[in-house]
Amino acid sequence: MRWYLEDVEQAIVRAKKKIDPVVDGVVNDLNLPKNTECFAVGGFVRDAVLCELTNTKFKPKDIDLILSKKPDLSENQNVLWKQENSFGGIKLGLKNFPEVDIFDKEIDWPDMMVGQYFDFNINSIYYYNRTRQIFAAAPFYGFTSNKTIELVNYRIESDKFKTLYKEPSLVSRALKFQVLFREKYGIDAKLSWTILHLLKNMGKQTEQEMFEYTQLKVKEENLRNKIIENYYRIKSY
Repeated sequence: MRWYLEDVEQAIVRAKKKIDPVVDGVVNDLNLPKNTECFAVGGFVRDAVLCELTNTKFKPKDIDLILSKKPDLSENQNVLWKQENSFGGIKLGLKNFPEVDIFDKEIDWPDMMVGQYFDFNINSIYYYNRTRQIFAAAPFYGFTSNKTIELVNYRIESDKFKTLYKEPSLVSRALKFQVLFREKYGIDAKLSWTILHLLKNMGKQTEQEMFEYTQLKVKEENLRNKIIENYYRIKSY
């Protein structure tokens, strides 16, 4: 499966047409002021593009939104339930969309454009409501070119990289992406040297924490088992 730049650009244009009505519906349900800036990020945008590239049906189950202003949800009849999420934002269910995570923060445009806000190259893509466009940063195009899942903004010699040995969630998520991309899209994605280095050098305690994170975050038992199998398969190389 080989994609050229033109293939990716065309997929982004087609994906935008499917994202527009979803974001519009969520923004309307949240009763956001008209001048609110809204960025859709994460798997929602990534999967919309990958579905177009692989001719797969787009079935979004959740959406992550970064908002320039915190919404007033106190009397919003469209909100069915809400709770704090794991990253300091709010997770809620809406009448017209099952699960939404919202965050309010100032956005630095230069950092946004080069992917500084993202953890993996596959997530270095977002939708902006003001321009109604999808923007893909360079790391995302890197993935579509080499099919390698990579961490963004981590260098092996940096202090920031060293902290990753205490972040087992990143290894768990990378393994999950690898499994899902193969099963959902037929993409035989590789893990970068950086991620493989982390995986192979995790201590027993961090390994156990990775298993616990996977157990907690991955609801489907079959998928959990495949993630663990994937881990041991790579570990044994």
